[in-house]
Amino acid sequence: MTTSPVRRGRERATSRPDGVFSRHAFSAGAAYDPDNVAFGPLVALDEHVLAAGAGFADHRHAGIEIITWPLSGAVTHRSGDAESPVTPGTLQYLAAGGGVTHSETALGPAPARFLQMWLVGVADAPVRYERRDVPPGLGWRHLAASPDRRPEVVEPELGGIVLDRSGARLDLLRLRGGQAAQLPAAPGVLVHLVTGSVLLANGTVLEASDSIRWRSARSGDALRVRARRPAELLIWSFTDTG
Repeated sequence: MTTSPVRRGRERATSRPDGVFSRHAFSAGAAYDPDNVAFGPLVALDEHVLAAGAGFADHRHAGIEIITWPLSGAVTHRSGDAESPVTPGTLQYLAAGGGVTHSETALGPAPARFLQMWLVGVADAPVRYERRDVPPGLGWRHLAASPDRRPEVVEPELGGIVLDRSGARLDLLRLRGGQAAQLPAAPGVLVHLVTGSVLLANGTVLEASDSIRWRSARSGDALRVRARRPAELLIWSFTDTG
């Protein structure tokens, strides 16, 4: 069993294009780090803050799957003739497949803050855009998975997005203060703490925006966490960590 070092949110590389402030969990742009380009198929986990009216103008992606989890404010997503607002409580998914052009702009008078995660996808897969409303409340919420990683029981009100990439799964966990949980057992697990504070079984404390990347040689090994304060966690699990 091997636990990689905790990645502190305050130590992430940052970028500041016009009206945008971003923190990058993986190597990005001028802050290239050959030892931090991916964890399994996950190649980006960015936290973006867009000033009112600012954002990312039309740009093109191909061969990746993009998942966006809004934290505050609202973002307008445009792709071709399609336009939709994305707000907290809504999961957004875009499979870029062979190539797609889109843009993201803060909607309304307030800044917008969101997490965006990229998986290496399937280059010849069809372009797909989906949204899912994620119910509030404590406990587990299944968000997305490849067909081989879908849970046996899927919440009917959510369903979960089907990923093109094999071996990948994304879940959301909300805990009240003092509540403990065991995370999925998989060869590779990445935990990103969205809000709150949690204590790992080894005594490590994660605060909001921190993450940990955990690899296990034994299929039954799993991380256990306890919330020091009410917490929300995004949890990727992979059968192949590369």
